[in-house]
Amino acid sequence: MGLKICMLSVDFPPNIGGIAAHVYELARALRNLGNDVTVVTFRDTLSAPKEEIVDGLHVVRIYLPKNTVALYPIFAVLEYFSVRRIVKAEKIDILHSHYVFPDGFVSRLQSGVPGVATEHTSGFLERLERERMLWLYRWVYARMDRIITPSDELAGAVRSLGIPGEKITFVSNGVDKGKFSPDVPPKDLRQQYALAPGTRIVLCPRRLEPKNGVGYLVEAVPAVLRECPETMFFIVGGSYPDQLALLRERARELGVQDHIVFAGSVPNAEMASWYTAADVVVLPSLKEATSIAGLEAMACGRPLVGTNIGGIPYLINDGKTGLLVEPRNPSQLAEALARVLTDDAARSEMGVAARKRAVEQFSWIRVAGTVEDIYRKARGVESRKGER
Repeated sequence: MGLKICMLSVDFPPNIGGIAAHVYELARALRNLGNDVTVVTFRDTLSAPKEEIVDGLHVVRIYLPKNTVALYPIFAVLEYFSVRRIVKAEKIDILHSHYVFPDGFVSRLQSGVPGVATEHTSGFLERLERERMLWLYRWVYARMDRIITPSDELAGAVRSLGIPGEKITFVSNGVDKGKFSPDVPPKDLRQQYALAPGTRIVLCPRRLEPKNGVGYLVEAVPAVLRECPETMFFIVGGSYPDQLALLRERARELGVQDHIVFAGSVPNAEMASWYTAADVVVLPSLKEATSIAGLEAMACGRPLVGTNIGGIPYLINDGKTGLLVEPRNPSQLAEALARVLTDDAARSEMGVAARKRAVEQFSWIRVAGTVEDIYRKARGVESRKGER
């Protein structure tokens, strides 16, 4: 018999971002395994529906103007009463939260329902370093029955709060192997930007926040161009105005501004065409879980160049599906990108291997099966893994 699951996440489509995509894809895969899934999230306009069915998921949206963090305490109160109503009406078996506040906090105020949390973010690592808000993390996670982390680094960080290791499970992010495929028609960047024939395209699907290391990619561009002059770099991700201005100024100082396009945010539904338009995808991150963008690029048959940090080494089989470099090292990054861009045979082989690895190890249905087993352990029920 399937479970009745309630997911709590302030991040959910139409929001753009890794956690929104994760919650949507995981919820959909859990439903395909025969479970009932309700998602409690936010809406930033009063005209948006309070409740709707999205791909078979019951989605409950609580009004929060422009997802304003300062209003999270008010949102938490509203979320608490919504979740309490859902738990009673739908006889929920498990509560799964995706942010420590308000979602995890609200989850643990619900009596009698087992709780699972996923700690997704590098923001948690930064707060740990600065010793900020740790009381909240300890309070929430000590009361969770199980905690999921998409990287060993995050698992270790949760343990450092005094949370028993047996409550923590590493589960990678996943990817929709049908939606993200080498068969997706590429976005016509060559025509749109009047690129010369033979121009190589490097795609960096990263928001412009410091932890994503985009500045180190900008520093690497001149060295890449010396080896492969006809190369364009497309940086896709939400812009932080101050960071965007700094990056553009640095590109001008290096004389490479004509080779870099800051494309801004792109809906996840359009990203597959960006990946298939690229020759190589780069993740210059300083902190990272098992990157959803990296998995999507692999599923589209594109090799990855990524930093040896967090969950990225779990994705990249160095030398086979892509190349690993040390973080904060523009020269290594440039060398790796030039190596992939100038070796057509190796680039093609890496792309094929990346697709194979994504399909065989990171499908959402496989991830959902693992998460479902964690739910059953949280409820004290034996896994039914043998039934699948």
